[in-house]
Amino acid sequence: MAYDDAARFWEMALTIAPDGRVALLLRAADATMRAGDVATAKQRCLEAHELAQRKADGRQRVAAALAYSDACWRDARDGGVAARLLRAVLPLADDETTRVQLQASLTRALALSGDGEAARVLGEDALASARSLDDPYARRLAFDALSFVPWTPQTLDRQLAVMREAADTARAHGDLEWENHAVSKTLYGEILAGDLDAARATASRHRELATIVGQPLFHVLDCQARVLLAIGEGRFGDAEALAADGEELAASLTGTPSGGFGVQLFTIRREQGRLDDARPIVEAVARLGRSGSTWRPALAVMYAELGLHDEARAELEVLTADRLAAVPRDALWHGSLSYLADACCIVGHVTGAAALYDEMIGWRGLVVQVGHLLAAHGAVDRYLGQLAALLGHDREAEIHFESALRIDAAAGMPVWLAHSQLEFGRFLARRSREVDAGRGIELLGASLATAERVGMAVVAARARALLDGTPAEMGERAGPAGTAPAGLTGREITVLDLIAEGRSNREIGERLHISQHTAANHVRSILMKTQCANRTEAAAWALRGGLSPRRQRASATSSSGRS
Repeated sequence: MAYDDAARFWEMALTIAPDGRVALLLRAADATMRAGDVATAKQRCLEAHELAQRKADGRQRVAAALAYSDACWRDARDGGVAARLLRAVLPLADDETTRVQLQASLTRALALSGDGEAARVLGEDALASARSLDDPYARRLAFDALSFVPWTPQTLDRQLAVMREAADTARAHGDLEWENHAVSKTLYGEILAGDLDAARATASRHRELATIVGQPLFHVLDCQARVLLAIGEGRFGDAEALAADGEELAASLTGTPSGGFGVQLFTIRREQGRLDDARPIVEAVARLGRSGSTWRPALAVMYAELGLHDEARAELEVLTADRLAAVPRDALWHGSLSYLADACCIVGHVTGAAALYDEMIGWRGLVVQVGHLLAAHGAVDRYLGQLAALLGHDREAEIHFESALRIDAAAGMPVWLAHSQLEFGRFLARRSREVDAGRGIELLGASLATAERVGMAVVAARARALLDGTPAEMGERAGPAGTAPAGLTGREITVLDLIAEGRSNREIGERLHISQHTAANHVRSILMKTQCANRTEAAAWALRGGLSPRRQRASATSSSGRS
C-alpha cells in the first residue's frame, strides 16, 4: 500500500468533510504515522481528543488516546503526554477489552517516561488479562507493551519468550506489521543476550518483513541492525555505506529523533582511530544545552582518546557526580555508561569509576547496546573489568575479564573480542606472575592480529606497544641513531618531562608560556607518537627510557657522587 497516498487522501478528506471529523482525524493520523510523519500523526490525535472531549464522547476520547500512544513508540520520545491521556480516559472503559487495551498502552507510555517498574507490573497484569480475551488487538497491545519495559538480566529470558510468542502469533494471524515489530524487539533482546547466531537469523527475517510491509520506520531499523552487525564483524566500509543509506531513509521520518547516523559514525571512527574527523560535530552537538546532554559522554571519551585529558576530566567531574545525575537515562543510557567507563580508565578518574561500577554491575553477563539497534560494544563485563582494575579490585577484574572473553567469543564478533583481549592482556601484563605474562602476551597477540586484519587502528597501536615490552623500546627503534625516540621534537620532550612531573595541561601552559590548548596539542602529539594510551603510560615511557630531563639530571648527579 502507498502510505503517502493514503495520508494525502485522508488529509484532503479533512478539508471537505465536516461531519465525523474525529473519525477522519484518527484515520489521517494512522495513515501519516505509517507513512513516517509521526509528528503530524500525534498532532491529529491531540486534535481528535480535544474535539471528542468537547463533545463529551467517551468512546472517541478513548480511541484518540490509544492512537496517540500508538504513534509515541515510533519516535521513542517521552511518553508523558500519552500517559496523561490514557490515565484520564481509563475510567471511561466500559468493557474488559477496552480496559486491557488502555492498560497495555499505559504500560508502554510509562516505560517511555522512565517509570520502568510501574510499567512492568501493569504490563504483566495486562498480558495475563489479554490471554483470556478473544480480541487480537488487545493481545497485540499487551504483548508489545512488555517489549518497552526495561530489559534486565532478570527479565531478559521472559521478555525474549514473550516477543517470540508475539511474532509467532502475529504470523499465524497474517499480521505482518505486528510481526515486523515483534521481530525487531526479539532482535534487540538477542543482541543484548549476546546470542548473535540467533540475532543474525532474526535480522534476516526482519529485513524480509520490512521489505514486504514497506513502512519507512522498519526500513530504517533494518539498516541500523545491519550496521550494528557489520561494525562488530569488522566490516567498517560496509557499515559506513549502510549507515548513510539509513540516514537517507530516516530523513523521510518527519518528527523522528535524529542522531542515529551520528552514533553509528562515531562508533566507526573510534574503531578506525579517526576521532579527529568527528570532533567538531561532537563538540558542537554536546553544547546544545539539554538536547546535547546525551552526547556529553561521547565528548568525554573522545577527549580522553585524543589525549585531551584535562578536558576529559572536566566532563567526567560533571557527568559522574551525584550518581550520574547529569547523564540522561534515555535510550542511549547504556552506551553513555560505556563511553564514560572508557574515559575514566584512560585518565584514571577513580571516583567516576566507582560510580560507574555500581551502576553497571547489575548488567553483568549482557552486551552493551546503544539505543534500539544503533550500535553494540560487546560484553558489559569488559567495562566492569577495566573499572575494577582501576579501583584496585584485581580479583573481581579477572572474573569480569574472563566472562567478557567468553561472551564476546561466543558472539562471533571479532571487534568485540579484540577489545576484550586487549584489556585483559593489558591487565595481565601489569602483574608480576610469569603465568599471567604468558597469557597476556597470547591475548595481546590475538587482539593485534584481529585489529590489523580489520583496521582497528587504536587497538592495533596499543596491543603492539604492549607486546614490544615497553613503549620506550618501540620508540627507540623508530628512528636512526642520534634522533629523538619516536620522532619527538625538542618542545615535546620538554612537555613530556612536565607530564612525568604530574603537571596538568594548564600548568604546562603556564610553565612554558603557551596556551592550554597548545599544551593539549603537544600532549596529544606525544601520545600518538609514542603510542601510549594515557599520560601515566607516557610518563613511565619517558622515565624508563631515560628520556625525561628530570631523570637525566638525577642520573648525572648520581654519577658525579660516585666519581
